[in-house]
Amino acid sequence: GSIVVTLGGGRNGPSDDIDAAVGISNMAAVGTPVERDTPLAVVHAADQDSWDRAAARFRNAVSIASQAPEPSPMVLGRVQGVA
Repeated sequence: GSIVVTLGGGRNGPSDDIDAAVGISNMAAVGTPVERDTPLAVVHAADQDSWDRAAARFRNAVSIASQAPEPSPMVLGRVQGVA
């Protein structure tokens, strides 16, 4: 999400424009086996500088390990009103 915002595909404030041509697609799912040359995602950017910044942030956000991580629960908790 925040990487797409830095590409211009989201807003930091209500007056910000949104560039619908930018974003991230074809992301490998968590736990997908990958090789050294397997693409993890496709970054769509308006210019090379934006692509470089987004790609660097994406690289910093992911980790590659020899084993898939334990699955995370779909629901972490439930919020209930006060009775």
